[in-house]
Amino acid sequence: MTNTIDADQPLWEVLDIYPQLKKILKEAGFKEAENPYKLKIAAKSASLAYLMARNHVSYEQMDAILKENGLALTGQQEEETADASQSERPLLYQSFDQAQTEIQVEHQDPSSMEDGHPLQTLQKENECLRNHLQKIRADLNDGKEPSAALLPLKPLPKLYSFIEEVIMPMLYRYGFYEYTDELWKQEEDARHTMSRIVHNLMRPGSDVPGETSELLDKIEEIADQQDNALYPLALDHFTQDEWVQIYLDLKREESAFLPSVPVWHTGEELASVFQRPQGIDAATGTIRLERGTLTYPQLKAILDKLPVDLTFIDENDMNRYFLDNGRIFMRPSTALDRPVKDCHPPRVQIALANLLKDFKSGKRDHMEIWSEHPFPVHVHYLALHDDNGRYIGALEIVQKCDEIASHFCKTK
Repeated sequence: MTNTIDADQPLWEVLDIYPQLKKILKEAGFKEAENPYKLKIAAKSASLAYLMARNHVSYEQMDAILKENGLALTGQQEEETADASQSERPLLYQSFDQAQTEIQVEHQDPSSMEDGHPLQTLQKENECLRNHLQKIRADLNDGKEPSAALLPLKPLPKLYSFIEEVIMPMLYRYGFYEYTDELWKQEEDARHTMSRIVHNLMRPGSDVPGETSELLDKIEEIADQQDNALYPLALDHFTQDEWVQIYLDLKREESAFLPSVPVWHTGEELASVFQRPQGIDAATGTIRLERGTLTYPQLKAILDKLPVDLTFIDENDMNRYFLDNGRIFMRPSTALDRPVKDCHPPRVQIALANLLKDFKSGKRDHMEIWSEHPFPVHVHYLALHDDNGRYIGALEIVQKCDEIASHFCKTK
């Protein structure tokens, strides 16, 4: 009895029943089948009939190919599929069309991109990651302790976070939901497996070597999917402006495995376009900042909820602003607009004067004090500068640490 394939059935369902179809499609010249990850994306979003129309393979041709392999074709004719209106197609295929999820084999080769392009940087991160995986496998085979061998993977969550928070949301805009979610889940699973292995290192009898081997294989598989499917999708669809924004985020977050983020000269030249105008909008009262905009009520509400005490001292060493949500040290309103030295006892005045002097000269830009009496407190002094590097004052941040310390002591 000949097994039949419904051309209108979602391709992922067909491949689940007839996995040999992957090889058949590749030999038939289907572009989507040239790479297993590209085929996985297409299979999530379209039917065989739709891919036949995309690849100019007629119903009769496909049926003949399948019959050579002991299969047969049923369903819509290729012409009907190609000519069907959007309203006649199932919603799943409409999203395939709208998102342009066909994978273009002729996408730009990342190696031909300008040095420093963010996609090139992300692929170099994966190159470094693969080198680490190779070294870890060798170290484990030589008997090295897993806890020590796995240390090079410590930056991996940083790389995954960047991909999940920057690349994947942008792919969502282009309609790539299912595949992006699937890869996101795999990265989350890899994270959890790493945490479990670290936890199990302290437990006798756990299969750490077996779990570690599976983890390394999974991490490498994820890197392959990123390089062979996720990144080509981004390269085929993201605009130049979007790549510049990604580059700026990459610079801000810094690299995971590379020593530093390579400079992308085009990104640097175009970066000024993405600089937000800053200041106060007189018409709306909106406060425009580098990383967003806030109204005065929003800014006040945020400051009112910060669990810290703040003191701002201007460039003339005058107290200009207090925030005392933590109520750690007394900050009387009478101290505002007065010299900061007048608000401290003589034993503190000299040290404070020296600190502010160093802030102004650039000798120091911060100082920290950790105190346990009468309760654990962290005091952080920071020199503040404007966009031109001019000193504009100092900020004191005071935070009680007793609850924080107690929490982490309980979780150990």
